[in-house]
Amino acid sequence: INKKKKKYKKKYYKIFQKHKLTVNKTALIGLIPFAYIAIYYNSLTALTILINGIIFHSRFLDYDIMIYIDTIVNAIFIISCIIISKFDFFIIFFTSIGSIIFIYTNFMTTYFKKKYFLNNVFHVIFVQGLCAIALIKFYLYHL
Repeated sequence: INKKKKKYKKKYYKIFQKHKLTVNKTALIGLIPFAYIAIYYNSLTALTILINGIIFHSRFLDYDIMIYIDTIVNAIFIISCIIISKFDFFIIFFTSIGSIIFIYTNFMTTYFKKKYFLNNVFHVIFVQGLCAIALIKFYLYHL
């Protein structure tokens, strides 16, 4: 039984290492709404998220470092948007759902790490998509 666990962990580690080095095209496509927001609303926040996302999902820098930088920068933007919007329920709800899904799929479960494409689709729809919608609402109603 112990050998099976080691073999499984070794196989999983190789798969995960391979995905750490490949460009995440699905997540890069999910950054398109942030390019639109950056141009249309002259948003420095969206531009920063776009550049940070391109660097992270293109694997220009070390994945292990960039995942934390990306998470911290996005958390700062989410908190600042919530505070500036005077705790708008819609913005809190959408960013919270996106953040919870991001934390769950990337840090709390191994299921999505094994299902790489499914993880990317969840990331684009529920993390990038919901946060882009919240950012558009922020620019429409609060600035």
